[in-house]
Amino acid sequence: MTKSDRLLPVHRLFGRTVKQFWQRKGLYLWIVAIVVVPFQAIGAVVHDDALTSATLNAFSTMAIAIFMNLALIYAIMAVRAGQPVKAKLAYYEASAGAVRFIVVCLLLSFMLIPAALGGFVYLVGSYAPFGLSGSIGELLLIGLVALMVTLPSAWLLVRFSLSVVAVAIDGSLPLVALRRSRELTLGRFWRVSGRLIVMLLSLLLIVVIAYIPSALLGFVVKDGIVLNAIYLAFFNLLAIPFINLYQINLYQDLARVPVVPKAKRVKGGQGTAAAA
Repeated sequence: MTKSDRLLPVHRLFGRTVKQFWQRKGLYLWIVAIVVVPFQAIGAVVHDDALTSATLNAFSTMAIAIFMNLALIYAIMAVRAGQPVKAKLAYYEASAGAVRFIVVCLLLSFMLIPAALGGFVYLVGSYAPFGLSGSIGELLLIGLVALMVTLPSAWLLVRFSLSVVAVAIDGSLPLVALRRSRELTLGRFWRVSGRLIVMLLSLLLIVVIAYIPSALLGFVVKDGIVLNAIYLAFFNLLAIPFINLYQINLYQDLARVPVVPKAKRVKGGQGTAAAA
């Protein structure tokens, strides 16, 4: 296997993502800011009205998950193709694939059902009125059972999470995008898992980075809800472009390196052993 036939090491995948984000940070931040900043600002102003605040948060979350991510993916792919792109064009083009993207997101949400059940098992099992003493041994046992219930969600998400990229980049139908994601991860489950874990760990770094300006503003702004809105705005401005860039890089890297069927891998290994 030549060097070009291997997946990028995790550190190179991470470094490429950071570099690409920095090179076009103005475009990516502007696409995110169009949605994030107004809704966080409105939510901070009307926070006394719980219903209005909850409605705004729900709507902004939905907008972020659909149109903003699609607009970002369109902008990223246009930049890579050397095409001129502006935020308004990215949002316009994103609307074409919104329905397919929504369907894929709904299908992925069903895969989280085992994780929700695992969380429910842990909460119920550790609840004192059920007669448990709350000892470390009992909590560890409950946590182990909850983890076993949750594992199917982790497996499904590793296999199918890249379908959101497939449906946006390739314009695939939802089920075709799910199948494409599965094909790209066959024989690569642990390598893909490791790369997705690095992406999640990167979010922890972004949490710290986004907290810094919020903490500094805390010396001037005393309203906790306003500070939380500022923090969420900073976090989303950094996290959403990074996640999209990282997933696109991972998807294209997996697509670049052909998947070797299991039968051929076994046969090739036996041939190598025999030759040795």
